[in-house]
Order: sequence, then structure tokens, then C-alpha cells
Amino acid sequence: MRSTESRVKSTRRPWRVAIALLGAAALCAGIPAFGADVPSLGTNNNQPTTPGALSYVQGTVLLDGNPLNQSDVGNTLLSTGQVLRTGSGKAEVMLDPGVYLRMNDHSSAKMLSMEITPTRVEVKHGQLGIEVDEIHSQNVLQVVDDGVTTQLLKRGYYEFNANSPKVKVFSGQAEVRTRHGWDRVTGRHELVLAYGAKGKTLKFQPNAAEDPLMNWSKLRSQYLTEANPQSNPAYEGGPGWGWGPGWGMGWGPGMGWGPGWGMGWGMMGWGW
Repeated sequence: MRSTESRVKSTRRPWRVAIALLGAAALCAGIPAFGADVPSLGTNNNQPTTPGALSYVQGTVLLDGNPLNQSDVGNTLLSTGQVLRTGSGKAEVMLDPGVYLRMNDHSSAKMLSMEITPTRVEVKHGQLGIEVDEIHSQNVLQVVDDGVTTQLLKRGYYEFNANSPKVKVFSGQAEVRTRHGWDRVTGRHELVLAYGAKGKTLKFQPNAAEDPLMNWSKLRSQYLTEANPQSNPAYEGGPGWGWGPGWGMGWGPGMGWGPGWGMGWGMMGWGW
């Protein structure tokens, strides 16, 4: 009887080894390979979760005129009244849990209110993008550009340009305060920010070749998902960037690989 049991155990061992090897191979396949050209997430791989936390710097970045570097990532909290400026570089700040402010090269922004609600930022110069992965009815999330206030209402991706004041809603929904009230701007529409006149929203087609900030924001979101899968809702089908078939902006589900280019917010996450 013992010899029979030993024979059964010996026949099971190769299967156990094979299963273990397959599991290890699957795990390795799921680990992203970071090359030398991939920007660092900072000295602390655990991304900060406190509103106002500096979560990324690259190149020349200054806070109230003082230079910042990688050691400041996760260790610096922006407060009301402070001005963040980039030279030849980029910066990212977590405004609220699930809300990321991303600044392009040669841009500056003033923190008007760094509370969870209201959260208000002023675009002083250049271009910034805001990715909203999580927002609640109690949140007041506003961006001031050329004296005009825009309130972000839904999950999505938004861009502001101080050099030519306007808001571009790639996906989501925003309302712009004008002299006549609040003008609504929906996905794939833009509005010139002019307080004295009632503007008209215009449709636009995202162009990856002409919008490096959009491309960088997408890349940053992917890195955050890979670095913190448990804390980033994109990992489990929440808002996040991903690849999908087709070209053009629009809501589409999930993350996955597919042919061609496409960009859009999905009900379950970002899809390119």
C-alpha cells in the first residue's frame, strides 16, 4: 500500500513542477520591462495620497522659485498661494485622491485652494492637463484661466492653455462661468475662455502628433497603474488609459491591445 501511495505522489510531482513553472512564467510576463528611456516615478515607488502632494518631476521644476528634484517627490506638499513652474521639464501634482494635475514644459500654475473641497488652481502660463479618475458630488474642482472659472464635473481628461485661453474637454463634462451664467462643455468639445462674451463650444479631433501633453499624461497614467495596481482603479477596470481599436475620442470600455489608434474614456476606463 505504501509503495502505491509513493508511486501516486511521484506522478504528481512533475505536474506540480510544471504548474509552478507556468505560474512563474505568467507572473514574469505580467511585469513591465522598464528601459532607460522610461522616466522614474521618483525615489518613492508608493505614490503619495495626500492632496497637494508632488508626485512627479522631470527636468527644471520650481516651487516658489526653489528648484525641485526627485528627492522631493512624495515629500513635498503644495499649499494655498504657492506657484509651481516648469522650465524645460514637467511636473505632476495630486490635487485630490484620483485627480492629477500635469504641467507641460514652460508652464506655471498657482494653487488657489488646496483643500479637498474646494480645490482651485489658476493657470498662469503655458499648458496643463487634469486627469479626473474619481470625483464625488461634494467635490468642487475648479480651474481658473485668464480670470474665467471652469468647474470639472465628471471623470475625464481636460486641458487648459493660458497662452491662448481655452478649455478642451477630451472626455467628461465641465461648466464655464461667464457673464451670462454657466456654459456646459462636453467631451470632444472646446471653448474659448472669454468672460465678457457668450462663447460657443466647438468640436475638435484629438491629434497625438500635435499634443505632447496628452501623450505624456497617458503615459503617466499607465506608469501609475503599473506601479500601484491596488490603488489605481484603472487596474481593475476603473478610469485609466488603455489601448483599443479605432481612431477618435469617445467612451469605450477597459484596457487591452488592439489595432490602430483610438482615444477615449470608457465607462470602465480610458481606451486609446
